[in-house]
Amino acid sequence: TVTDTAGNGWIAAEPDGAGTPTTSSLNYLKGQTVSNTVVDPVAADGKVELYNGGGTGAADLIADVAGYFSASAGNVYVPLATPSRVVDTRATRSPLGSNASARFPTYPTAIPITAMVANLTVTDETANGFITAYPDGVAVPSVSNLNYLAGQNVAGLSLIDTNSAEQAATNVYNSSPGTTDLIIDTFGYFTGQ
Repeated sequence: TVTDTAGNGWIAAEPDGAGTPTTSSLNYLKGQTVSNTVVDPVAADGKVELYNGGGTGAADLIADVAGYFSASAGNVYVPLATPSRVVDTRATRSPLGSNASARFPTYPTAIPITAMVANLTVTDETANGFITAYPDGVAVPSVSNLNYLAGQNVAGLSLIDTNSAEQAATNVYNSSPGTTDLIIDTFGYFTGQ
């Protein structure tokens, strides 16, 4: 997440010591707060590097680690043949409430899904805020998946832990004094089988 931006620019995440990047992980305008999910290799020293390509404009950066891939992990990624819209609160006329969580089942399947790859989109926001997706059985984490301003349409890719001990589902917390509609489009999932 980039915030307190003094000018326009871009941020790149890369392994420590990789040199000057030629691609961006997110782009921002002066005064914006923008977040994005990034899957980044880690250098041999266990570090990643965040590069500000914003010229002379300073920016504050927030890096929330949501998980990691391990060569010894038994999880397998299964892409969906056709992406699926599993949540659209506009259709049910039930936006996320102010400073409240809602639980959304995502897959009616017997396969133990450990995480899903999804695009989260917020729209029709009545106030500024952020949303956080998290599994059942844990407290609301102090991180965000998306940051938004009132009236913005904001989308971002997320890897969402679904708590494989039960039906695949996710909780989404709306940290805002207003309401927002939520859309979740899934592209695939990780399974332990």
